Amino acid sequence: MYATIASNWGGVQGQFHFGLSGSDPNGHANLSLSVMQTNGRFVQFGEGEAHPFPLYEWQHVAFTTDGSTARIYRQGREVVSFKHAGLQFPVASKGLGIGVSTDALDKSPAAAYPNFWDGKLDEVAVFNDALTAEDIKKLAASAPR
Repeated sequence: MYATIASNWGGVQGQFHFGLSGSDPNGHANLSLSVMQTNGRFVQFGEGEAHPFPLYEWQHVAFTTDGSTARIYRQGREVVSFKHAGLQFPVASKGLGIGVSTDALDKSPAAAYPNFWDGKLDEVAVFNDALTAEDIKKLAASAPR
C-alpha cells in the first residue's frame, strides 16, 4: 500500500514524496518520506515498525528539511530524522500533488501509481523555511481531535 499525503514526485522525478507505505496485519502503515538528493540518489526513511501509523484515526503529521537533515513528526513529536545531501534542484516536476501522485505533466493522477489518499486531509501547508520542533509542536496542539 502507498498513500500520498503530499508529493512533487509525479511521472518524473521530483524532490519529495510524503505519505504512507506498506501495512502490517493489524492495519498499520509506515509514515515515510522519500527525497531525491542533489547527487541524484534517492533515499527513503520512515517511522518503521516501532511507531505503527494507525489507520482511520486523526493524526497530525509533518516533515521538515533544512538542506541536510530531514525530520518526520507525528502528533507534534519527532519520530525519525535522517541526513541527506540536499534536495535536487531544479526538478522536472513543478506540480504539487495533495492526496495523489501526479503524471509527467503534473496535471492528472499518475496512471500506473496514483497512490490516492483514502481519507481526509486538512490544512495542508507548505512553508518557505524549515519549522522548528517547537513550531511543529504548536501546530499539532492546535489540530482538531
